[in-house]
Amino acid sequence: MIRVYFERKGVGVEVATFESESHYIACLPTLKKLAKQEGWTHVTESVDEKWQEQFIMIPKEKEEA
Repeated sequence: MIRVYFERKGVGVEVATFESESHYIACLPTLKKLAKQEGWTHVTESVDEKWQEQFIMIPKEKEEA
């Protein structure tokens, strides 16, 4: 899960969450434009790796005959 924040002068607010990195990348230009319009200086993100690990398919070991 990717959490997106708008920040300025040590203050930040979470504005969006994404389950897909490709969706986040597609929306990033619009998020940056919106942040600027609202007076924020930075768009930052954090990645919840534990959430991502839940969806990684781990191949089963081959059974020996």
